[in-house]
Amino acid sequence: MTPTIKITLTVNQLSAVNTIWQKIPKAGIATEESRVLVSISNHLAEKFIKKQLTLQFNGKTKTSLTLDYYKAYFLEKIIRTVLENFHHSFTEYELRQLVNITGDLNQKMA
Repeated sequence: MTPTIKITLTVNQLSAVNTIWQKIPKAGIATEESRVLVSISNHLAEKFIKKQLTLQFNGKTKTSLTLDYYKAYFLEKIIRTVLENFHHSFTEYELRQLVNITGDLNQKMA
């Protein structure tokens, strides 16, 4: 059985996560690790965008997501990588939300 990580996110946190997907380059990726990150980010983006739309449609303010351990690991890695390279393109509020999410993921994976 694959270990999983359950996270609870607000609409604002989902929105902040969904801003990172456009920052990930889709072409000209040289390393295997980068190609893996792009592949997993595409899968995660689809899941998170659908979840945000469902949450907004239902009028709820929070939702829970269960991620396989490796997806949670890569989500944290993707967010941290995007923050390191594109921190100037986020609002202070988005930065706080993303840092909180990575901290939560890191804690739950420990």
